[in-house]
Formats: sequence, structure tokens, C-alpha cells
Amino acid sequence: FKTKHKGNKMKKLFTIFAILFVASTVFAQTANFKTGITDSDVKAFVKNYDAISAKAKEHAQAYSENKLDPNAYKDMEETFIKCGISSPKAVEKVAAITAGAGYLVAKKELDKDATKVQIMKNMGVDPYQAIENLKANIHKDDMQVIQKNKDLLLTVKLVTKDDVQKIRETPEVKKLEDQAKKEAKEYLKNEFKKNANQTKDQLKKDGKK
Repeated sequence: FKTKHKGNKMKKLFTIFAILFVASTVFAQTANFKTGITDSDVKAFVKNYDAISAKAKEHAQAYSENKLDPNAYKDMEETFIKCGISSPKAVEKVAAITAGAGYLVAKKELDKDATKVQIMKNMGVDPYQAIENLKANIHKDDMQVIQKNKDLLLTVKLVTKDDVQKIRETPEVKKLEDQAKKEAKEYLKNEFKKNANQTKDQLKKDGKK
């Protein structure tokens, strides 16, 4: 049970890393300017996320291999418009919505479990600061629309198992993973010791009654 519990926390931890990585990567080209996102854009993003994500990943892969087509922006713009994202700035709107959704999903996961937060802090990473940095790149008017559609955006599966696996294979994250395993093991050991001491103290109290 303990091993499974620890494993689940590790998977969730690296899912957060993957979400933040995907969102920050796709959003790197824009910096806090208003894209004019509407409710309709968000609904179209959720409805056609698979097609939108596939096109974005296609060009992201080409970029990583230095094979980016000069017409990549036009190709993405046309695809995203066909998927229901309004023009102009369809690419920037998708980037902003992706980053905003990444913020919402990561915050939800962090708020649910203080253990994950503590493990990351022990690794020298402040996860709340990381997601706030991501949010800071989104114009406040766009973020207002994203927040308004929070429940809908939280239904989107931003990252797949393949996404997480690719993130875990990078040298930087492999190093973080090893560190996280050590931190998680130490955390659980301390929790076990604390619970054992509390049980012992309680037994002593009960014996005196």
C-alpha cells in the first residue's frame, strides 16, 4: 500500500511538471498582450482539443529538430480557425488558453495535496510560484475569460502518458525525478515516525486513565 501510495504521488508530481512544461513551451512566444479570447474560443478549444494539440505538437517537434517550416504559423492559424478559434491571433489565443488551462489544472492538483507541494519545495522548486509566473504571462482580460470557463477547461486532458514520458526522459527532469524519489521516501519515513510517536503517546494517555 505504501509503495502504491508513493507511486501515485510521483505520477501526479510529474504530471504537474509535464503540464507546466507543455503550457510554458507553447506560450513562450507571447508575453502578456491581449489576444481577445472569447467564451466561444474556449468552447472551441475544449471541443477540438485533440486536433489543436496534434497540430501544435507537430510543429513543436519540427522546431526541436530545427526543421520548422517557415509557413508553420500560417498552417497553425488556418487549422485553429477551422477548429473554431476566432481570427485574428488564433495561434496566440490557443497559446494563452493552453497556458491558462495549465495554470488551472496545476493549481487544482497542488491545492489537493500539500505533500506534493512540500516535496517540490524540498527539491528547490516553488510550484505555486511557477504557476503564478505562468499566469503572469497571460493578459488579465484573457485570464478573466479563462477563469470564467474554469470548469469547462478542467475537463481537458492537457497531457498524455506519452507527454509525461517524454518529459521524464530529459536529463533535467531525470535528475529532478531521482531527487523527488529521495524526498518522497524521506517524507513518508518521517510521516510514519510521527504517526508512530502519536500512537505511542495516545496509548500512554489511555493507560493512565
